[in-house]
Amino acid sequence: VHSLPAALAAALAMLPVAAPAQSVYPSYGPPVTLSSGDSQRRETESLPLAQAASGHIPPAQPVDSVSINYGRVNGKPVTGYLAFPTHNYKPLPGVLVFPAWWGLDRNVRALTERLAGEGYTVLAVDPFQGRIAPTKAAARELKPAALADPAALDANFRQAYGYLKTHLQVLKVGTVGGAFGGDLSLRAAQVLGPRLSGGVLLSTGFAHVQAPEIEEPLLLLAGGADAIDRKSVV
Repeated sequence: VHSLPAALAAALAMLPVAAPAQSVYPSYGPPVTLSSGDSQRRETESLPLAQAASGHIPPAQPVDSVSINYGRVNGKPVTGYLAFPTHNYKPLPGVLVFPAWWGLDRNVRALTERLAGEGYTVLAVDPFQGRIAPTKAAARELKPAALADPAALDANFRQAYGYLKTHLQVLKVGTVGGAFGGDLSLRAAQVLGPRLSGGVLLSTGFAHVQAPEIEEPLLLLAGGADAIDRKSVV
């Protein structure tokens, strides 16, 4: 849905914004460089015809994007996908994007860049140890693998949040996720609690969660025919 990033941005914009602690970003975290693969992808996908053919809509304003290590889980670096408006010199709200069971594929990167184009510093979180599923069968294997170590998953979320707040000095942090990413966004709300300003969840199969476990506002988007227990998440 091409209007989705704008809708998510509008939802997050309704959340209260704290006064900035600094007038400029000190840096975008530790030094990073674009890999040749990232450079080639950006050059290819920046072409209007390529974007139109893929169904991806470019960001509303120019953005920079990069693959970046935002933490370590079980002794191994975790690499996410970071995007932010080009030539921005003021603190912005931050968004953590949680991918579906396919991993940090082209669709997730495109969504990350589009949200950045709406005026956010956006980090796509990787719960799959760098793996991207080429088929649905492979995706079915990635999902349980990500859930097999709950402590590692929670540590991943905490470090992603810490990276946005500590290294990038964002004003506040919200979450976005669709399908399995919606489940992860809900879990992040439980793990991070009131540190989050809110979350947007698009899913059809949420696990049963009692409302008292969630303190921050959540926006749940689901179809009327989806078999979910709405009383458990509102």
